[in-house]
Amino acid sequence: NGGISNNHGCLAIKCIYDDPYVAQLQLVRTLRPPRSKEMSGTAVARSVSNSDAATASCQPPQYNPCNSFLVGPLRLFGKSDFHGEGEPRVRMSKLSTRPNEADNRMWDIYHNISPVDPRGHFLLIPNLELSKENWRDQSLITEDCHDITCLASTIEPAGSLVITFNSVGAGASQNHIHCHGWVCPPPPLLKEGKRNNYAVEDAAVSSSLNLQRGATVSLLDYPCTCIKLSVTIDGVRGADKRWPSSTLNAFGGAVTKVVKTAQEMEAPHNVAWTNSQDNVSGTATLNSYVFFRSKAEINIPNTNVAFRLGASEMLGLFHCTGSKDQMESLSGEMGNILSAVSKEPRDLIWNRVQTELSKL
Repeated sequence: NGGISNNHGCLAIKCIYDDPYVAQLQLVRTLRPPRSKEMSGTAVARSVSNSDAATASCQPPQYNPCNSFLVGPLRLFGKSDFHGEGEPRVRMSKLSTRPNEADNRMWDIYHNISPVDPRGHFLLIPNLELSKENWRDQSLITEDCHDITCLASTIEPAGSLVITFNSVGAGASQNHIHCHGWVCPPPPLLKEGKRNNYAVEDAAVSSSLNLQRGATVSLLDYPCTCIKLSVTIDGVRGADKRWPSSTLNAFGGAVTKVVKTAQEMEAPHNVAWTNSQDNVSGTATLNSYVFFRSKAEINIPNTNVAFRLGASEMLGLFHCTGSKDQMESLSGEMGNILSAVSKEPRDLIWNRVQTELSKL
């Protein structure tokens, strides 16, 4: 624990392992757009004089369509010659980006410029041509939860990508609706002899509830309050690997209820979607993790360095954007940092989630 190692020199990163968590310092970075001006105040409490009591809100500021994303050349057009045939690009291009043709809902995929990952880091944005529906702030609506659930079910090979969302006050730097696509497993988890999945994936279950269509929802025993939703289906062998629409609709509805609970509590939150497949049993599993947060950032213990956490950190992978010293200061503290930004009491959150899910 706490040892620093190079990890695949071609990926230009250094890592520090603090099982079950890991931090990475990327040595090659690109320019990034600055944090939106109106987002700068979302990490501090409103009308709270004692900074120790400061908490964040997930309520976005007023949406400004002129202060948003770079588009154009960064857009991912599948297997085009312009972007090359890199494996992550091909993988992303295979996502079913038109989850609901009847409602004309579709998502575009863009290369993300920060944090850079040599294997690919991507943005998922609902079709910007539909300005009335999709030029909006960084908060998930019902259709988003259903769409991303559908997109996650189409990840091939299963488990090779993770899709994440950062709310305002939980790592979002731009106030336009978007999600992130990350190649899985991340570089630090490729190292031989180290864990090959995120810390949260191995977290024990504190309480659970069975839902319709075979889904389950659980409160995890994890430093940050986390609600896990999971559903497994049989019969994914062969050419027809599509998930039943009824299962996806039910699962998307459950994810929506948990996200809405966080929004109603004004709790900053992160959401992650993963999938997996067991080729021996012929089953496929879809997971979603919703993290309930109290604040966007915290000073690393024994330092004056503020560390902002997003969905990746909630999953157990810390991205260091500063120096090697910053990364080393995280040794032995990653679990404590997750606890410090957790929304509590979690029993109250769990009770509210169960109440909302009972309405399905």
